[in-house]
Amino acid sequence: MRASKTLAAVSVALMMVTAACGRQDAGSPPGSQFPATWTVYGGNPEHNAVFDVPGDAQPWVRDGVSWQFREAMGLPLDGGPQDENVLGYLAASVKTTQMIGNAVGVTAVDGKIFAESDWNRAYALDAKTGKKLWETELMSEAMGNPVVADGLVFVGVGDTGFSFSNVQRYAAGGQVNRGMGYGAVSALDERTGKEVWHFSTVGEDMPSVVYLKGRIYFGNGDGHMYALDAKTGKPAWVTQVGGFDSMSSANYWHDPRTGRDLVVAGFSAPNYLYAFDAETGKVAWKATVPGVYNTGMGDNTPTVDSQRGLVFQDSVVDFDQATKTSDLALFGVDASSGKVTWETKLGRGPSPLAYKAAISMVRDGVVYVGNPATGFLTALDETSGRVLWRTDLGTYTWKGKEYHIQNRGGPVFYHGVLYQAAGAYVFAVDPASGRVLSRFDAGGRYGIVNPVIVGGTMYLGNSWGWVTATPMSKVHPGGG
Repeated sequence: MRASKTLAAVSVALMMVTAACGRQDAGSPPGSQFPATWTVYGGNPEHNAVFDVPGDAQPWVRDGVSWQFREAMGLPLDGGPQDENVLGYLAASVKTTQMIGNAVGVTAVDGKIFAESDWNRAYALDAKTGKKLWETELMSEAMGNPVVADGLVFVGVGDTGFSFSNVQRYAAGGQVNRGMGYGAVSALDERTGKEVWHFSTVGEDMPSVVYLKGRIYFGNGDGHMYALDAKTGKPAWVTQVGGFDSMSSANYWHDPRTGRDLVVAGFSAPNYLYAFDAETGKVAWKATVPGVYNTGMGDNTPTVDSQRGLVFQDSVVDFDQATKTSDLALFGVDASSGKVTWETKLGRGPSPLAYKAAISMVRDGVVYVGNPATGFLTALDETSGRVLWRTDLGTYTWKGKEYHIQNRGGPVFYHGVLYQAAGAYVFAVDPASGRVLSRFDAGGRYGIVNPVIVGGTMYLGNSWGWVTATPMSKVHPGGG
């Protein structure tokens, strides 16, 4: 009798454990279906921030959610930029992005969405509901893509300004530092948002860091590449190359033949794409193309094909003073040697205000990149630079005036469709032909923003100071 009762008790216990496991699988914490870390701008070196989930994922993760979160100083989604009456729509939009909104895309980790706001803020939001989990005030504008690893959120701050004394120094042939206010990188506790450590620099720290094997790496406005211990913020090495890194977030490549890791980033004045040995900080190579204009190389984040060992960088080139037009050149670089293997001009147009380049994305042998000068989205063969197709994303009308869409952010590839955030829209594009399949009016404005897709939801941050979640079935009905 006693043995029977014991067996029954064991049986009941096993049933409870089995039931609990079943509930865990069916209703497991959303973090288990999201990326566990976010180590580099755009989610991966290829900049395709798309994360599929299994068919038995929680319904909200699989099918998508809808919410809108207004950050501090967020402007109406259906309104215009701040100071439009004095600056005009385009210049006011740039200033609003730099002072209020989200300059680049958001981060999705452990069931949370992390965002940096130019109103001196970092946020963590519940990915299901959009509810604010924490908000941290920062020392200056935050224009990066938060990097999350080891329980920490890494954010950099800084501004776009140049002091008059700096300009004079540069005109006399001296070193120029970008950033008039505070420049720093901080590590925040992922759960609470409290600052764990803080590392200050002379120049701005607008570019996003890259996390690699217990260190973070970043270029910045005082012409240095830094390697810091991720846990403590103490420098492992600091390498000076001159010029300044404006918004060129670091990327990385692992050389399978030598085992060496390289960290790559662009610098301006002079304009070079640099590769640094991640262990020592020594410059492995530097690359450039003719005719780079303005902040050129230092304003764009390189894209890396991890498997093929190729780096892609674009820069505004060949500025014409008479017509105020410029071209955009995309070029491929051998990651091991730094040799430029091809360069393709993408088309001339009015030289864009502020950030003049665009973020590329590579997938299945094809590089996709926008052009803020022309509004085109272009697909190129990644080994030759041959143009496969070029698509004009068109225009939009604001207060009776027509504007050409300036697409700066990187596209992403989801279930056979390209998605590009540009202007106030998210475009769905056929990756084989470049044909625009649909245009979703998301409200606000998108600058250097790439969509982030987890399961059935697209997460976006915009220039007007909002973070939004939209089901993919709404972004592009019937899109898979």
